[in-house]
Amino acid sequence: MQFVVEKGEGLLRRIKIEVPSTALTPKIEERIKKIAKTARINGFRPGKAPDKIVRSRYMAQIRDEIYDQFMRDTATAAMAKAELNPAALIVFDIHTNLDSNPDTLSYTVTFEILPTISEAALDSYTIYRPTAEITEEDVDSIIETLYHDLADWQYARRPAQVGDKVFFTINNSGATEPNKFPPEFYVIIGDSATNISQRGHELIGAKEGDTKTLEFLPHPSPDPQAPAPAPQEISITVTKILFTMSQKDANFAKKLGVSSGSLTELRVQVRRRMQFDLNDKISANIKSQVINILLKAHDFQLPKAMVEEEKRLIRSEQIQRNHIPDTSVNDALIESQAANNVKLHLIFRDIIKRNAIKLDKKRLQARIEHDASSYDDPDKFIAHCHDPKFKDELENAVFEEQIIDWIVSQTQVQTIPSTFHQIMKYR
Repeated sequence: MQFVVEKGEGLLRRIKIEVPSTALTPKIEERIKKIAKTARINGFRPGKAPDKIVRSRYMAQIRDEIYDQFMRDTATAAMAKAELNPAALIVFDIHTNLDSNPDTLSYTVTFEILPTISEAALDSYTIYRPTAEITEEDVDSIIETLYHDLADWQYARRPAQVGDKVFFTINNSGATEPNKFPPEFYVIIGDSATNISQRGHELIGAKEGDTKTLEFLPHPSPDPQAPAPAPQEISITVTKILFTMSQKDANFAKKLGVSSGSLTELRVQVRRRMQFDLNDKISANIKSQVINILLKAHDFQLPKAMVEEEKRLIRSEQIQRNHIPDTSVNDALIESQAANNVKLHLIFRDIIKRNAIKLDKKRLQARIEHDASSYDDPDKFIAHCHDPKFKDELENAVFEEQIIDWIVSQTQVQTIPSTFHQIMKYR
C-alpha cells in the first residue's frame, strides 16, 4: 500500500491511497464459493448453478462489498501509520475504473482530524462553592408550601384573613417593571415564603376589586456577598380570595407518603429530601462554573462535521420535545449550543485520556446506596440499578462527577456561606 497525506483547510485531511487489487482476489473467490453453495437461480437446484452463471449474477455486488470494506481497512491502516485521529465524515473518492484497470485500486479518503488540545492551566481560576445548613425554619417553610399545595381551597365570600390565598393583578402605574410579573399573582397571608413585605398582612380586610399598594421583595441573589435587592412598590387589584379548612394533621402527612401519619416522621423525611435537593443544587452550581471555566480556558478548532451532527441532534430533539415545526427552531442558538457541546466533549475526552481517569466502582456503589436511601423501598431501587440502560446512565453520571471533582481540584476553591433558600432560590 502506498499513500500520500494532503493537508486541507483547518482540520481537513486527504489521503491518496494506491493498493494492488490482486490482494482482494482471495477474498472475492472465498465469497463466491460461499454464495455458490446456497445460490437460488432459476433453472437450477439451490447450490448447483454453474460457476460462470453465479459469477455473472453476483460478481459486481461481491466486488463492491469487498472493495468497500477493503478501502475502509486500508484507510484506517494509513491513518494509523500517519498518526492521524479521524473525527468524522470519511468520504471515499474512487479514481480507478475497476473494469478497465483491475490491477490497481486508487482512491482518496477525505476526513477531519481531532484537534490537538493543549493542557490548560486551571489554577488561575476560582470555583465558588456555596454551603448552607438546613434550619428548622427552612423545614417549616417547605412543609408550609406543601400544605398550601395540598390544601382544599374554596372561594371566600368575605374580606381576606390570615391564611387566605389572595390573587391579584399588577397595575402598570405602581410597578417599575410590570412586565416581569405574571398576569395574575397570589400571596398567602402570613406565609413566611411570600415576597410581599410583612408577610402580606397589608391585605387583611381586602375584598375583591380593591386596589392596594404593596411592597414587593425581589428574590435575593444566591451570592450572599451581593447587595440586597431594593424593595419595589407595586399597585395591585385583588381578583379573588380563597380559604381552606385543611389542617396539618395525620391525613396531611399520609398524603405526603408517611403511612403512619406522624408529623415528626414527616419532618424527618422532608429534611432528608431537602438535603438531597440542596446537594444536587450545589453540584449543579459547581458544574456550571466548571463548564464556563473549561470553555474559557481552551481555544481550538472544532471539527465541522461533529458540530453539524450535534446541530442535527439538537434540532431534532427540540422539534420532538416542543412539538414545533422545523421553521420555528432558533438556528443561531443551536449553532452556539452545538459548538459548546462538541468543545466540552473533546475537552472532557482529553482530560480523561491525559489523566487516565477511570470509573470508580466504590464511588458508584456508594452513589447507589445513597440514592436508594431516599426511597421507601431501597432494595427495589438497588434491583432497578441492574437494568442495563439505567446502569449505563448511573455510571455516566458518577463518571462525570469524578471528572468534575478532578477539574475542581485543579482550581482555587472559595467557600461561600449561604442559606438553603438562597441556594435553592425558593425565595
